[in-house]
Amino acid sequence: MEIGSIIPFPVFYKVRAESVKKQTGWFGHALLRTEDLVRKKVDRGSNKSILEAELKIWERRQAIVSLGGRMGFPYKHSSDEVFLSELVVKVKD
Repeated sequence: MEIGSIIPFPVFYKVRAESVKKQTGWFGHALLRTEDLVRKKVDRGSNKSILEAELKIWERRQAIVSLGGRMGFPYKHSSDEVFLSELVVKVKD
């Protein structure tokens, strides 16, 4: 998933890439809660609003699956400071 010349670089901060890709564990539960909030804000009297909300949810899930399958930068450090320092170096490369 490239947008122009920007290449997404996922950062898996205290979450496994597999959990993101498969949308499982606490990540999957948080995603479901977010989707429920989106659905609650939809005008139930408008089929167009319902379809637009469901399309947005589906597109987000597809993007998450795509990012979860990419090589990213996992959190495997003893401290946030070390993680951030190494992340900055990686992004600059």
